[in-house]
Amino acid sequence: MSAAREANAPSGVDIAARIGTLEMVVSEIDTQMHHMMATIVSNAAGGSAEVESRSPMRDAVWACANCCARLGIYNEDKDQLRVRYKDFVAYINPGAGGSVMVPCRRCGEQNILTDTRPSK
Repeated sequence: MSAAREANAPSGVDIAARIGTLEMVVSEIDTQMHHMMATIVSNAAGGSAEVESRSPMRDAVWACANCCARLGIYNEDKDQLRVRYKDFVAYINPGAGGSVMVPCRRCGEQNILTDTRPSK
């Protein structure tokens, strides 16, 4: 390898981080493709019985403002935000007028969720 090429080569740490990110993105794409294929097969078989039998999700998804990755789930009944990463789960009750900042694991965007209700 030439000296100029060696100077521009990424370090082992950069490569490992890139590979980890790529694996995560490929895994998400694979999951979405499986879901789409199941829907297509179900529709081709004479209807969308699987989709119709599922009840709608009662919670709201909080997505990244930049890349739309899921950051958390908001349960309106409990007034609670659930943020999950692998085995770690955090339940957050920001309260009236409170706010929560969660950085996106995919793109690094700092997402802030602010409760618009007036504080008591």
